[in-house]
Amino acid sequence: MTELISRKVFLPLLILIAMLWSSAAYAEPLPAGSKLYLELRAEALVAGDEISLCDVVVAKPVVPQLCELQLGRSPNAGQSRQFDRAFVLRALQRGGLDPSSVIWTGADGVTVTRDGERVRQVDVEATIGDFLELNRKRFGAVEMRFESHQSIEDFYLPRGELTVEVIPAVKELIGSRSLTLVYRVDQHIVKNLAVRGKLLVYADVAVARHNLPRGTLLTAAQIQMARLDVSDLNGPFFSLAALEGMRLMRNVRAGEAIEHRQVEQPPVIKKGDFVKIVAARGGMRLTATGVAREDGRVGQVISVRNSASLKDVLAEVIDQDFVRVEF
Repeated sequence: MTELISRKVFLPLLILIAMLWSSAAYAEPLPAGSKLYLELRAEALVAGDEISLCDVVVAKPVVPQLCELQLGRSPNAGQSRQFDRAFVLRALQRGGLDPSSVIWTGADGVTVTRDGERVRQVDVEATIGDFLELNRKRFGAVEMRFESHQSIEDFYLPRGELTVEVIPAVKELIGSRSLTLVYRVDQHIVKNLAVRGKLLVYADVAVARHNLPRGTLLTAAQIQMARLDVSDLNGPFFSLAALEGMRLMRNVRAGEAIEHRQVEQPPVIKKGDFVKIVAARGGMRLTATGVAREDGRVGQVISVRNSASLKDVLAEVIDQDFVRVEF
């Protein structure tokens, strides 16, 4: 019974509160006959997405209902838009204010500027530099520098938690002719900036000591290390040991970097060489003698004639003496 009485009292009370709130929300901003003094600022700086009345005027008396009145969207960060008295007055009328109750002072118009964080070319270059330093470690002892081919004008970003993602034109980074900077404020993309230029990558690579003709078997005396821009090279060698014993497939000039596509592993077995043919499975191992029908490098599959059966088989080159067949 007590619970039922409580509900009977509570529900009408709740309805009454709602009616009072509703009537207050739509009440006249000023008592009848009152005057509102508005001083229009000449300039105003805003931070949010919307411009409110109290951003651009000083009101006496302060009327919270009018202060919350929205005049329009804020411009982009660092940019401005202008309002005159007539524009503000129309907004006041929409808010339920009698124009005759307003007494104006101050400027004839206001310039509203959106606050923002200024980004200069030096800031963009610093962001790119940090990105390259993080990625440099992937390539060992190299130096990276991005040479921009354009001038970057200052721009503004909204205030907030800023993150910048740098996306190279080439996934592997080396060879990129542009970088795209994606600016996010509070996890929302606010600007994409494409920076054209060239990524310079300096590293110690193997070069020819003097002019070397095609077919040369490389030795330590014929090559040396030199620091070069490798951004346009296709697979240079970063150590001398990796090149020793390789055979040149084309002429190389003195001081020129030697690339993977310019060399080959010389054959360890030549056509006509006698070799041991090995066939193994589990603990069983069979061997036979054969004759190579073609040149072969380690890991290459070549044709070998079995000396006993006089049949040709395909065998993988193990070293200069042995080849392996499937069994």
